[in-house]
Amino acid sequence: MPVSVLLETMGAREFEEWRAFDALYPLGSKGEYHRAGIVASSIINCFLRKGAEPIKSDFCLPQYRERQSVEVQMAILDGMVKK
Repeated sequence: MPVSVLLETMGAREFEEWRAFDALYPLGSKGEYHRAGIVASSIINCFLRKGAEPIKSDFCLPQYRERQSVEVQMAILDGMVKK
């Protein structure tokens, strides 16, 4: 549905209801990232050292920051897994 049609037909209250729904159950790529983060963090937590703090799903979400080298990423992962 075009945005112009939505603007003509959807009131402010309905728009706020959709925003509240999206906050609880994210739609689109945000929701897909969240679900993938839950799966990834669950798998990673299976391989953590005994007594290590479990990671949260947010850790597995895309974060837009300075790029890390492969060596830095491997060092982070080596520090988390059992040996």
